[in-house]
Amino acid sequence: MRIQVLLFGPLSAELGQSSIEVELTGDPPTCGDAREALARTHPSIAPLLPSHRFARNQEIVADSEPIAADDELALIGMVSGG
Repeated sequence: MRIQVLLFGPLSAELGQSSIEVELTGDPPTCGDAREALARTHPSIAPLLPSHRFARNQEIVADSEPIAADDELALIGMVSGG
């Protein structure tokens, strides 16, 4: 399955685009599969991926969450502050 992943902040800046398409395997594929595919196909962002979480359909989810073909998937950098 191919899915579009929305990118923000440092990931978007590193790749020079706001989204990227990845090929996922797995039955069903998970957010973790998407993270692995991104690291494999775009090694320049691999060091940044651990500090980002997936949002599936605008809700932060764990890497173990399954992905459907019509899901909106985004990588969101974790921030802290007061």
